[in-house]
Amino acid sequence: MADQVFGEMRTYGGWRRKRGLGFFGLSQIESGVAFIIALVFFIILARARVILIPSAIVTFLALGSMARVDGQPVWQVAWIEIMMLRSAAAGGGTFRSGYFSGNAAGSGDDLPGALAPTRTYAVQTDARRPYGVVYNDSLQTATVTWRVHPHTPHLADQEQVDVWVASWHQFLASLGYIDQIAHLQVTVATATEPGAVVAENLAASRASNAPALAQNLLNELAARENSGTTVSSTFISATFDTRYGPAAREKDPAVRIQHVVGLVTAMNQDIRTSGLASASLLTVQELAAQNKGAFVPSLRKPLVEALRRGDTSALQWHISGPRMAESNRYYYRHDEAITIAWTLKEAPRGHVTEEVLYNLMSPGTFPKRVTLTWNPTPAEKAARILENERTMNEAKRLVKARGMRDESARDEYDRQATEMAAADEARGAGLGDFMISVATTFEVSPDITDEQIDSLIDRASVEIESRAKQSKMLLRPAYGFHDAVLFSSLPAGINPTVLN
Repeated sequence: MADQVFGEMRTYGGWRRKRGLGFFGLSQIESGVAFIIALVFFIILARARVILIPSAIVTFLALGSMARVDGQPVWQVAWIEIMMLRSAAAGGGTFRSGYFSGNAAGSGDDLPGALAPTRTYAVQTDARRPYGVVYNDSLQTATVTWRVHPHTPHLADQEQVDVWVASWHQFLASLGYIDQIAHLQVTVATATEPGAVVAENLAASRASNAPALAQNLLNELAARENSGTTVSSTFISATFDTRYGPAAREKDPAVRIQHVVGLVTAMNQDIRTSGLASASLLTVQELAAQNKGAFVPSLRKPLVEALRRGDTSALQWHISGPRMAESNRYYYRHDEAITIAWTLKEAPRGHVTEEVLYNLMSPGTFPKRVTLTWNPTPAEKAARILENERTMNEAKRLVKARGMRDESARDEYDRQATEMAAADEARGAGLGDFMISVATTFEVSPDITDEQIDSLIDRASVEIESRAKQSKMLLRPAYGFHDAVLFSSLPAGINPTVLN
């Protein structure tokens, strides 16, 4: 019986760490540079032994800097560390809102960091329903966000779940045919609410003329949920690069955005078939509320009530950031809250079920935001990229075979995965890069000590990293980039993989 159930279970896989097409995991440019450096060293060894020792040191440092640390070259990791130290020494990690400080001396933009060049525009769907677009003046990108309510797979047949997953895959694959698409982000935000808030929400939603049976059921539910409950929200953000397409030469951002409206309309229809019970585009006021609630968790409930009442005069994008913020290597502090973040270090090996991320995304002790960033590869480039990888892997295998060396299990699996990916792409599958990041935010008092902050960080790290391992993946702390990861979970279209 167990074998029959296991045989009917659908699994998914085929992803792997992105590596260069050169030898030893280097990129093609790095492989060429390494060859030239080695060639120059051997020439010096043969003809100019006077400078042998200095050239040997330079060669060792140059080739050693190309080694990988968590998939990144050593020289890049060292450069990032140097830039972080320079920024900290110059006070670059401190932000003071120009709006809330009245543009006082030492203040900056209204929004911090990568959010500074963003602003919102209000547009309408074909049905005359308004929604908001976040435009980035620096990157010239336009982002729209849907609030979605996914179907739960626990109450559906496996055949229906397979249809939802296939529809979602088809939707992601179709993004490779859209020239203007930059990336897609899916964010699942979870938090806990105390029992008093649950009872208050039930009382607010109770009708005065409700039947006695319904009144008793609500009273019983309020008394039972005195320990609190969990809340979960899911958002999908699509970011378009307005430097491509028919409006690329237009100077006015409003004109560029109007050319994106047609793409949003088409995606608004396609996205609803991917296992979603509902999907609605966020308005400008809702975008501002989501932004403000992420920076100031204590305002989440008042913001929801303000949207419910229609009192949205204070919900403006340019004032939806923190009053003050400070970023360092270990955390990001904004107003009376602290955010720590992690990024994907190693994806699940082998094949997994559709519920592989359930443990990571499910609510825990600390509020968190889990974000999947999908960078689609243009369809016309996907076949060439996979064919180049396939050719390079086969060349590596032949070189090892001629050297009488056996192919490692990792190399064999990588070669087989590349061949499978090339075959899937030929049948219409999409290709792209993805990243998973987690940001957890907790409120703190203004006089909190460094020891207490370290204790909170340790507790949050144990919980998040253990949940990631339950989801068969490894995470690493986003040292120095906690603010960028938090920004990427907001409906602003910030992609940390392309930030300088």
